[in-house]
Amino acid sequence: MMKLMSRTTKNILVVSFGFLFLFTAFGGLQSLQSSLNAEDGMGVISLSVIYATIILSSMFLPPIMIKNLGCKWTIVISMGCYVAYSFGNLAPGWPSLMTTSAILGLGGSPLWSAKCTYLTISGNERGQKINKKGQDLINQYFGIFFFIFQSSAVWGNLMSSLIFGQDHSIAALTNLGCFVAFLYWKPQPGQMAVFFVFPALWGMADAVWQTQTNALYGVLFAKHKEAAFANYRMWESLGFVIAFAYSTYICLSIKIYICLSVLALTMVTYLYVEYNEYKNPTSQVTYDSEKTEKADFNEVNEKELNEKNVVAQTRL
Repeated sequence: MMKLMSRTTKNILVVSFGFLFLFTAFGGLQSLQSSLNAEDGMGVISLSVIYATIILSSMFLPPIMIKNLGCKWTIVISMGCYVAYSFGNLAPGWPSLMTTSAILGLGGSPLWSAKCTYLTISGNERGQKINKKGQDLINQYFGIFFFIFQSSAVWGNLMSSLIFGQDHSIAALTNLGCFVAFLYWKPQPGQMAVFFVFPALWGMADAVWQTQTNALYGVLFAKHKEAAFANYRMWESLGFVIAFAYSTYICLSIKIYICLSVLALTMVTYLYVEYNEYKNPTSQVTYDSEKTEKADFNEVNEKELNEKNVVAQTRL
């Protein structure tokens, strides 16, 4: 009987659903922190501690953990850090919540870096095996991941995973349209449908940003995946920290103008990266197909594999 799904695709699905279940719990806790732990701003401060610690961990932890433990065990251990934060919320207090927030932050960057590294390696390996462009498969795997991971962005991720030519411009235009609408729209009680339209549009745009940005990193930094994804997570977390810091001090319209400025800067720098990549294409990474096949289907004894080889370590 013909195989309906490759082993690689099954592994991608396992990782995707694992993240879905983990962040369903964490997302609920995160969104309720300002109300559940409102005393002296403890909840918001805990979120700031999380992202500040992620920034610190991004500087050194991901490459060390991935190279020594492999992607699989890095993901497992890092997920345990998120579980610790959930336990900290069972009996919230300054010591327990701040400690578990710091633990989560230490695991946050290695978790996402290991996931991105694994998807990138899987796309390149699979592409080499079936004679397809690794870039296309990396894009597809990230699309599958975010299709499952972000339920609010289902349709955007579906389009991103199926249409390889999709780029950031559509997402940017969607964000721009939402920002302009926010500036002029005056919410009314009878406009219930509009309250759902804006989140849906935002989710579709976020789907494209997440899928394409991660895929772009995997293509541009194929030889330095761990460091690249760690840097991506660090700067993203820095943005969260800054947003949390000023959220209670400025009005909504000023926040929108700040976001518009960041969006404009993002598109300018993105277009520069695309132009530079067009002029100087990044060479694709190739793998030892014999070793890859053996590692993928577990047809040889583990002692025959080099334990320091990241590709072999990341087999799920």
